[in-house]
Amino acid sequence: APLVREEIWRCLARLRAGGQSILVIDKYVQRLIALADTHTIVQRGRVVWQGDSAALAAQPALWQTYIGV
Repeated sequence: APLVREEIWRCLARLRAGGQSILVIDKYVQRLIALADTHTIVQRGRVVWQGDSAALAAQPALWQTYIGV
């Protein structure tokens, strides 16, 4: 599974480099920060946080609260 996961992340990076907009749902916050420009955390159908990668990286307590990592 780790090899498959890495291939998926490589494919997502290629899509991004090609200018594609993508929606990724994952618990690997560091990978998401490296891949995406903007992030949205949704809990029970409601947006509870939105921001850019720098803001998300600066708030690891937020990850614990909403993502559990």
